[in-house]
Amino acid sequence: MIFHTVPNCWLDRAIAELDSKPVLETRGRKPINLSDPIRELRNKVLRRKASVSQRIEREMYGEMRPSKLLHLMELAEKLKEEIEPLGGVPESWR
Repeated sequence: MIFHTVPNCWLDRAIAELDSKPVLETRGRKPINLSDPIRELRNKVLRRKASVSQRIEREMYGEMRPSKLLHLMELAEKLKEEIEPLGGVPESWR
């Protein structure tokens, strides 16, 4: 296609470039292909991990009981083992 024949040639060129390259969405996380029952189990484990993380944070900035903190850290490790067969451990948990 020949450009520079009309005053708005840059606009024609931009439209031609957009038409030649398809737009692919690259934002966000890639979806995991799981069946519905497995997805439900995974979401339950994710919610329990979020709850344990909140309790750990509350304990860190609260009374700071080492025995309670140790128990919560063990729970978090068990949840890592529990979620492994359900699509793998999320990167943020490592």
